[in-house]
Amino acid sequence: MKKLKKIGIGTILIITIFLSTLLIYQYDLFKRLLERGPGYTYAEASNCNGQDSGIIANGLYSKSVSMAKDSLRILKRKYRIPGLAICVAVNNEIIWNEGFGCENVEYNFPVTTSSLFRIGSISKSMTGIALGKLLDDQKLDLNETLSNVLPSFPKKKYEIRIKDLASHQSGVRGYKGLEMLSNKSYKNVYEAMNIFKEDDLLFEPRTKYEYSTYNYSILSGVVEKIAGKEYLEFMEEEIFMPLGMKDTKPDKKYLNSIGYSSSITKNEIRKAIGVDLSNKWAGGGFLSTPRDLTLMFTKLDTLLTRSSQNILFESQKLKNGKDTGYGLGYRKTYFTKSKKTVIHHGGSSVGGRSFVLKVLEDNIVVAICANSDTGLLRPNNYGLIEVFNIAKLFHSD
Repeated sequence: MKKLKKIGIGTILIITIFLSTLLIYQYDLFKRLLERGPGYTYAEASNCNGQDSGIIANGLYSKSVSMAKDSLRILKRKYRIPGLAICVAVNNEIIWNEGFGCENVEYNFPVTTSSLFRIGSISKSMTGIALGKLLDDQKLDLNETLSNVLPSFPKKKYEIRIKDLASHQSGVRGYKGLEMLSNKSYKNVYEAMNIFKEDDLLFEPRTKYEYSTYNYSILSGVVEKIAGKEYLEFMEEEIFMPLGMKDTKPDKKYLNSIGYSSSITKNEIRKAIGVDLSNKWAGGGFLSTPRDLTLMFTKLDTLLTRSSQNILFESQKLKNGKDTGYGLGYRKTYFTKSKKTVIHHGGSSVGGRSFVLKVLEDNIVVAICANSDTGLLRPNNYGLIEVFNIAKLFHSD
């Protein structure tokens, strides 16, 4: 009996030490979880007062817009999304731009066409455009090795090319543990690389495709080195301003951007945990609007040559000839039944989900941004099919 009692006390002691250690090392995480505030039902969190005076709706597409709204209502309800916005362009002209639901649930602020959303990995597409600009300026060779361009990055067993990073064939690892929920502020893109730069490659470059946001963290350093200016400065001056993307900016803490996490099973919506995205500006750190994401396609001819665009959009192959379906910051999908080629990218972030695509044959662009994920680490799974189906509605007019 005494022996069992000792074992019981010992077990309790071990559990206590474990929980205490966890609390000490994850204090910031627990603190941020407590700061999320109260939960709301979908009904409470999705109906905000106010009218967006910035709505654009071309009367020629009224039937398509009406049908698309029905699709968005279903999507919004299914994933318990407090607020979302959409922008559609046909033949490079924006014909519909509108917001739905709540931008800020607590203060009952409605989503407008200028509401900012976390766009997650669509940031990679923007960095892809930066590579295209450097290509057109004849400053970048995609086959150049990382060790030559960025000698400060630790040398690995195999040489990595710039193209390997942009196409996710480098072998650089992805997130570990709770890195996606990082709340640490990094002074610059080089300091952010400390998270992973000493780790070995997962495989020999070009032998495998494995998606990793850290590929683009390295590319932000490559852009800085080649352009001779900070990555964020280059993006603002050389990419966003020329394309008219006036609302796109890095998600810095002082902006107090708000996102939500939704539980479908509990029908509960709560503010997403606070995060700091300075560890991944180039791969998942920007805020934007559907309008700006649409301009990223409709105005691209004014910034990049068709040759550079084709390089970004074209699906890359592995050494064995296998097609990966991923270019340099963009995905390319061909729908056999409808005979349509779609260039696209989605973005999942803590408190946000966005998607943008262009149907090449019809010159239709659709961008949708939402201010919710569906659980702390389970992003919404809507994407290509749902947004492509909305795009098809505008082909029928």
